Amino acid sequence: MIEQPQPSEIGPRSGRNLAQILVILIVLLVVVNVPLNAAGFGLAQLKPEASPLTISEGMLFQAPDSPDVYLLENHRLRRISTLEVQRRHFPSRKIHLVEAEVLAQFSRGRPIYHLIRCEDSPQVYALDNGQKRLITTDLAFDATQPWDHARPVSCSFLAGLPDGPPLAEN
Repeated sequence: MIEQPQPSEIGPRSGRNLAQILVILIVLLVVVNVPLNAAGFGLAQLKPEASPLTISEGMLFQAPDSPDVYLLENHRLRRISTLEVQRRHFPSRKIHLVEAEVLAQFSRGRPIYHLIRCEDSPQVYALDNGQKRLITTDLAFDATQPWDHARPVSCSFLAGLPDGPPLAEN
C-alpha cells in the first residue's frame, strides 16, 4: 500500500514555491506575447529578415508610406511618374520596400514620364501625378522616354486632364 504524505510533511513552503513558479510562467507568457512594435507583433511572432538587401543599379524602390516608385540609375533615383510607365518599361522588376532614410541617401535624377500627345498636335505632354505637363524644351534623348514615341490620345481626353506646370530641362 502507498503511503499518502501527511499535511504536516508537505508544509507551507512547497505551496509558496508552486505559486512562485506559476507567477513566473504567467509573466513569461505575457512578455512573449506583448506587442513590441507598431505592427503589433510580440516576441513570439517576430522573425529576422531572411537576407539583407543588396542595392544595385536598375532596382525599383518605394518607401512604405509613399506612392512614389523610384528607379536607381547612375547612382540617382528617378521617380516613375505613372503605373503605366512602370508596367511598360519595368514589367518584371520587383519593387523593394525600403525606409525613406535609405532613399534620402541618393540624389534625384530626372523623373521618367508617360508621354502623350493629342492626335492632331505636335505638342507633347508628360503625365505627372494626374496632371498633364507641357514639354516646353527639347529634352535630351532618354531610352525610357523617347519623345517621338509619345502615345497619341484623343484631344478631348487630353483637354479633360488638369494642367500642371510646364516641364522644362532643369
